[in-house]
This record gives sequence, structure tokens and C-alpha cells, in this order.
Amino acid sequence: MVRLEEREMIVETLLDSLEVEHYVRGPLLATVADELDALGLARVAEAARGVLACLEAGALSDWDFVRAVGALRDLVHGAKIVSAA
Repeated sequence: MVRLEEREMIVETLLDSLEVEHYVRGPLLATVADELDALGLARVAEAARGVLACLEAGALSDWDFVRAVGALRDLVHGAKIVSAA
């Protein structure tokens, strides 16, 4: 079984990779959403899936995608703070 800290590290690594790995953004973002679900962060996972839907529809420029990943990262950090309290 994967420990909570390991899952959090996986999410951070995937978020870092999303910004630079253009050809695998879709699968990476889907994995991020799955990991967020596993962490019990369903609302944040849905936000990730929303970004994925926009990406797959071609509705995001590179700049918009980087901004969306940054916003997603902020949601992850905020959710971890709230769940830790």
C-alpha cells in the first residue's frame, strides 16, 4: 500500500512534469487526478479533470495550461492544509 506521503510526492512530481512534458500532458494529468482521488481530494481531482477536458478540446494555449497547472498546484496545497487542520 502506498503511504500518504508517497502519494503527495507523486502528485508534486507529476505537477512539475506537466509544465514541460508537452507530449504526455493528457496521461500525466489523468494520473494526477487519480492520485488526488486516492488522497481523498475529490474536489481537486475534479478540477484536474476539468483542465484535462479543456486540454483535450484544444482550448488551452501553452501559457493557459501552465497557469492552470499553477492554479491546480495551489488547490492541492490549500487542500492539504485544510485536511491537515
